Amino acid sequence: MASDNLRSCEQRESGGVRACENRRGERGWTARGIYLILKIHGHITSISVLRSFRKLGLAAKLMNAAHTEMAAILQAKYVSLHVRVSNRAALALYKDKLQYEVVDIEIE
Repeated sequence: MASDNLRSCEQRESGGVRACENRRGERGWTARGIYLILKIHGHITSISVLRSFRKLGLAAKLMNAAHTEMAAILQAKYVSLHVRVSNRAALALYKDKLQYEVVDIEIE
């Protein structure tokens, strides 16, 4: 049973739903013997730098600060974002400088 692998659980809501942590330290929820792991991660919704302040490394510094805070506060294991394929500057920043990897490309 899934609950055999759980290290600790605490009641959070009525109805048998409990917040739990498994032996690998992953956090999740369990209800009726089903354990769901929460893949806690950060997500960048938007970032921009005023045109007159571009090419100064500010976007990379903002992103690195966001990564640091997400790891410290959320214990985020990774960060996701969406960027247009046509946005060459953003792609260069994310792929080349910040070492992001392309996971999926949406075709409109």
